[in-house]
Order: sequence, then structure tokens, then C-alpha cells
Amino acid sequence: MSFKSEIEKANRLIETDIVEIVQAAGVQVTRKIIKATPVGEKFGGRARNNWLSSLNVKPTAGSRRAASKNGNDAIVESTNKLLSLKLGDKFHFFNYLPYINVLEFGRYPNPPKGGKDKTKGGFSKQAPRGMVRVNAAKWKTIVTTIVNRKR
Repeated sequence: MSFKSEIEKANRLIETDIVEIVQAAGVQVTRKIIKATPVGEKFGGRARNNWLSSLNVKPTAGSRRAASKNGNDAIVESTNKLLSLKLGDKFHFFNYLPYINVLEFGRYPNPPKGGKDKTKGGFSKQAPRGMVRVNAAKWKTIVTTIVNRKR
């Protein structure tokens, strides 16, 4: 085997490892975000199940899914997209529901109108520090764990 072909083989292995690490970490983070999204009585999991995933193009705006307290449709879609990811692809993860920013950043009426047990200080009690920021901050730890398992 020539030196050039050895380098090319090593590059392919490295690229494969990178893609597998990004896929596995992406699946974990998106699943954590979906599962951390609050579920209210009024909409019964609509926000949780309306995380949309796509590769290389932004998902079309708007809510597309029925409510689901477990968010399975969103989890399946994000997992499938991430597992088909290739080097150079861009993964998009969106939730277009009009109240998703309030779930992430608070700003519920304070004191709350109705549903007094659901919010505190303008934040959902189910996700008082949001769901995206908290779980995106875990990215480095998740990647490190996956890399260490591959060694």
C-alpha cells in the first residue's frame, strides 16, 4: 500500500468517526431537548411534538403535528435525519410554535393568569431554565463521552 493510499484510508476513517460522533451526540441532545419541553394540559404536548428536523434546508414554518406527551414523532424525525447525516450536511432543528420562546426564556405573566401552579416568576416550572440552552450546554460532555467510548 502506498503512503498516499494509507493517508486516504486514514482520512476516510477519521471522517467516518467524526460523522458517527456528531450523529450520536445530535441524537442525544435533540432527544433531551424534546423530552425537556414542557407539556401543558391545554395543548397536551403540542410544543414537545413540534420540534422539526431537516438536513440542508430549514423546515417549513408552522406546526405540523398533533400533540404528543412523549414527543415520539419529533424524536423519530430528528433521529432519522441525524442518522442520515453526511460530512458537510447542515442539520436544522426548529420549533415554530408561537409560544416556544416563552417556554425557553420565560416571560409568562407574573403573577400568572390561571394555571397558577404551572409557572413561577414568569417561567414554566417544568423547564425553569429552558430546554434548549440547558441541553445544548451538555454538547461537549456528550461528545467527550462518545469519543472516550470509541477509544
